[in-house]
Formats: sequence, structure tokens, C-alpha cells
Amino acid sequence: MSNSEGTSDDSSDRTDQPMKNGRYKEGASGNAKGRPRDPATLKALFHRELYKVRPLPTNGRRLRRTAKEIMVRSLVESAAKGDRRALNELIELINIYGERAVNTELETMSFAKATERHDSRRLRDPDAFFHNQDRTLKNWQKHLRHIQPMSALLKRELDRKVDAFRAGKPVKVRMRDAIVAAFIKEGIQGTPSVLRTILNIVPEKKYRLPIHHIVERPTPEEKEQWLKNQEKGDKEVAAAKAETDRQREMEMARMFGARWRG
Repeated sequence: MSNSEGTSDDSSDRTDQPMKNGRYKEGASGNAKGRPRDPATLKALFHRELYKVRPLPTNGRRLRRTAKEIMVRSLVESAAKGDRRALNELIELINIYGERAVNTELETMSFAKATERHDSRRLRDPDAFFHNQDRTLKNWQKHLRHIQPMSALLKRELDRKVDAFRAGKPVKVRMRDAIVAAFIKEGIQGTPSVLRTILNIVPEKKYRLPIHHIVERPTPEEKEQWLKNQEKGDKEVAAAKAETDRQREMEMARMFGARWRG
């Protein structure tokens, strides 16, 4: 069918046109391509890629780790090879996040004590309560494994043992020990600015004198005069004390005498 302008009207053949009753044809949609997806933000893309599991290059072992874990391991290994930039970045991360394992030990409470608390009504159905408690702990542990706290990753990588030689013998040493040994060796061999790098990590302590001034020892004459002054002072103190005791006794005698006469 042609319209007034001579063009063909193919609206009857389009699947995205509604029927006369207001409904689309069976099997057709008003938006065949679906709802357009919002473009992911840069922050969301980084988060997705940071926790994406990837192959970890190892010596013959097939391991898979997240990009976050691989980055931390690469940084620690670079520092162990003497890379000063990697060492500075590693120390900066430690200053921000620390290097400690996540405390997963929760405070426990006996069932009898829990029933005495104000929230004991939650224990009216013990089976449901403990089911919810176990589920909450399981979800928390799963969330903890997913977020991979930096402090725990740093501690794990720094405590990871690697092959090394000590006194010509193969030994296992921690990565933190390997890092320190590498930079101390470079500094002893005369590599420039290594000492400054280490002192930036461990600043030198500021020492203060324990006393403000030193008193010179007295001459024999000064010592003799000092002893005489001390003896004289002791006598004066003893005399003042005796006078004070005498005055107190006289005052007490007057008080008791007045009472007796009364």
C-alpha cells in the first residue's frame, strides 16, 4: 500500500509495531536489542580486573592468583633483587596498610551467658539461631577471601620462604630477610645512595644528653668548707627542731594546766 507521497508503507511487516489492541506480535519485542548497558566506570573496571584470577608464572607449578596477589608478589620480588623504587613503594604500602594477618578469632560466649543477655529472645529457636550464625560466619570468611586485605597479602609475601645460600649452603629464607640482605650487600659494596635509602626507611634516632651540665669535682679546700657548712647546717636544723618541740610542749602544758584549774 502506498501513501500520499508515493512511498510504500511497510508498517504491517515490522515486528516491532504493536497490534491494534496495543500488544506486540507474539515472539516480537518493542526493544529487540534489549536495555542498553551503562558503560562501566573506570573504578569498576579496575576493581573487576584487580580481582580477576590469572595464571601465576612459577617454576613448573600451575597456580592461579588474582591480579592483586600477583602485583604484590612482583613488587616484593623486585625489592629482593635490589630495585630501590620497588623497595620505596613496598615501604609506602606497609606504612599505609601495615603487614599483619587479619584477626579471624572472634570472642566466644557460653550458651548460658548468652541466654542471660537482653537479646536472649533470639535464642528461642536455637536451631535457627545457630544456622544463621554459621551462615553469617561463612559469608564473612568468603568476603574476606575475596577482598584480600593488603596487610595480609604483604605479610604473606614477606614471610614467604625462597631458596638462598648462606655460608655456601642452600637454605630457605623469608623474603623480608632476602630484601634486607640484598640492600645491605649493595651498601657494603659501595653502591651510591643505598645508605640514604635505608635511612629513609629507618630514620636515625635523635639522642639527647642525659644531663644538662657536668659538675666539676671539688678541690680539697672546697670539700672541707662544704663539710663544715653541712655540719653547721645540721646543727641549725637540729636546734630549730628542738625549739619547735619545746614550744609545742609548753603549749600543751598550758592547755592541760587550764583544764586542771577549771
